[in-house]
Amino acid sequence: MKKRNQIIVALLLVLAVVTNGCHFHNRHVKTVRVSNDHSSLKIQYCGKIVFNQDRTAIENISPDGFVKYKKNDEVFAVQRDGNGGLSYKLYDGTRYMDYNDAYAKEFVTRVVKEIAEHY
Repeated sequence: MKKRNQIIVALLLVLAVVTNGCHFHNRHVKTVRVSNDHSSLKIQYCGKIVFNQDRTAIENISPDGFVKYKKNDEVFAVQRDGNGGLSYKLYDGTRYMDYNDAYAKEFVTRVVKEIAEHY
């Protein structure tokens, strides 16, 4: 019985560490930087990212995971919302975009393809 309790406590500790996510363990945040004379790219991500089959959309991100993309003046960020869905922030350098806008969908497709190349 005592050994069983020790195993349960050990499993609970492992579970607590795993579920604390990326913000607790900053070392799990991955950063990709690419720059040349004409552009600058920075991608940060944490957690497991699940892309769709053709790698043009993000289907899921692990709890507390996120993706941040900045290329010149373009910004893309996605994270899990409180309901288990995904929350997006899109900015093309001149305006914030609504995710449901046709231009925004083209923007997301292009950006996600580039993120997938570096993931």
